[in-house]
Amino acid sequence: KRAGRVKRKYDFTGIDKTPFTVVVSLPIHGHGNYRINAIEEIHRSHIN
Repeated sequence: KRAGRVKRKYDFTGIDKTPFTVVVSLPIHGHGNYRINAIEEIHRSHIN
């Protein structure tokens, strides 16, 4: 197996009205970066 080093960009944000945080880690390449645009509301599922 081969070990490698990759620089990463970390972005994080808190989740309103909860003690939780969402973290996204993406690799940084010499020729460009990634962009994520995700606006999705997550609802709690209730199972009866």
